[in-house]
Amino acid sequence: TTEIYTSSLVGSVRCVQETGINAEYMGFIYKMKANPDPFKTIEEKVKALASKTIPEMLTGKEYDAKTAPELAHGISETIIKGLAEINKEFKYAVSCIILSKTECGLHLSSSCFWNSITDGSIVEKWEGEKMFCVVTVFGFAIQQSLILLRTSPYSAYI
Repeated sequence: TTEIYTSSLVGSVRCVQETGINAEYMGFIYKMKANPDPFKTIEEKVKALASKTIPEMLTGKEYDAKTAPELAHGISETIIKGLAEINKEFKYAVSCIILSKTECGLHLSSSCFWNSITDGSIVEKWEGEKMFCVVTVFGFAIQQSLILLRTSPYSAYI
């Protein structure tokens, strides 16, 4: 099947959304795909990915203000690539903070306006000899999509 992520088929989409049945548009028959599984179903895999990636990239390294941005970017990019392999039904945002292990304090907070049933987040903290790292991953479910079921027998006449 081919998935079409569009709502430009206004009449058909509205019909499918309201009735949950198949709709025909331009000789093709579509069905609305159900919302994806909630973030909770992949939460452990996401946490495992983050908890594996951070020490792989930071263990044995000294904190250096000049290389910290590059390390943070590398961690974020590695996690994003891994998330795409876990589940492509989500849009992801990854935040990575690396700071020197000193007497300074750090307080973090985040807030999202999202669907609390399908979306979610994890926070992974890591502590090395010379630095701390905090990674936050947000997963936002891609909502409904249309799935092409088959062409209509009447499509040749359209």
